[in-house]
Amino acid sequence: EAIYPLLFHASSAALQQIAHDPRFLGGQIGMLGVLQTWTRDLRYHPHIHFLVPALALAPEGKRWLVGKRDFLVHVKPLGQLFRAKFRAGLAKTPWAREVDSRAWKQSWVVDCRPVGSGATALKYLAPYIFRIALSNNRIERVANDEVTFRYTDGKTGEKKRTTLPVDAFISRFLAHVLPKGFVKVRSYGLLHPSKRQLVKEARSHLMLRQAALTPPPQAVAPQPERAAPDVRCCPSCGQEMQLLQTLQPQRRRAQAPPPVPQATSRGPPLQRVRVLSWCQSTRCAAHTWLLVCAPPASVSSRTHWGRLCTACGAGPERRGRRQGRRPQRTAEAKEQARRRARG
Repeated sequence: EAIYPLLFHASSAALQQIAHDPRFLGGQIGMLGVLQTWTRDLRYHPHIHFLVPALALAPEGKRWLVGKRDFLVHVKPLGQLFRAKFRAGLAKTPWAREVDSRAWKQSWVVDCRPVGSGATALKYLAPYIFRIALSNNRIERVANDEVTFRYTDGKTGEKKRTTLPVDAFISRFLAHVLPKGFVKVRSYGLLHPSKRQLVKEARSHLMLRQAALTPPPQAVAPQPERAAPDVRCCPSCGQEMQLLQTLQPQRRRAQAPPPVPQATSRGPPLQRVRVLSWCQSTRCAAHTWLLVCAPPASVSSRTHWGRLCTACGAGPERRGRRQGRRPQRTAEAKEQARRRARG
């Protein structure tokens, strides 16, 4: 009950301190940590997996700092700082004397690697929230006071088997049972529950950055530009509006894109769906959708998201409709149609 919280505190504090160094990100970061106490062969190996967005808030609290591509921090000084913080915290507990002094002279290994958007890492970490150290389907045989189970070698990927006496197997398994009520998933920094407003701002910054890095579609015939309203400000009160979501066109089938329609008197068709701005606050009375881009006819979804006015505090509203479908006729209407057809 004392060591696991110390492991969380020391590792998160070390990561935040070194990320605050100007040589790296130079600001406050956020992280999501999941505790894992076992290896694949059921040995006791407590460690924490952290998922860290490569984004930091500048010290003055007004600028967002984006990390370098495929790099966050140096792992060697991070391991040294983590070891020092854990040792200082352990010195305040009665278990400090039970630790072998050689543990403080060894290098503490910290692994840090890029995982893209984080979707794959979340898929990897999600099962550990409710997973136990060993499931029943991995146990192959229980006989002669011995238990045989299989596991996958993390280095070679080979399927292996190990056999343990019943007492040793029970001892290994119970070592991974956490104290009652212990929280094994914790968030720190910008991802802490008290920083929800900062999380919204960070999400908006990343979405705008991603939209700027998205390559433009294939060039088409030059068309006259259509003036678009300033969607960053509320049309009534003039305050900044917060980005909620950006929609991209999705075609119904995997086929070649249809030809671009010719320009009409209303102006050329817009091929990319952006975001609609909406503010429903009674203080500014702005109840008008601001169309940034109209979706082409091949887009199946007609659902648009709005923006939240930061000054008025109005909630987002989702409005959508589906086009191209005929209204369903009732049974009575169908019967009347049959009678007219007969004569």
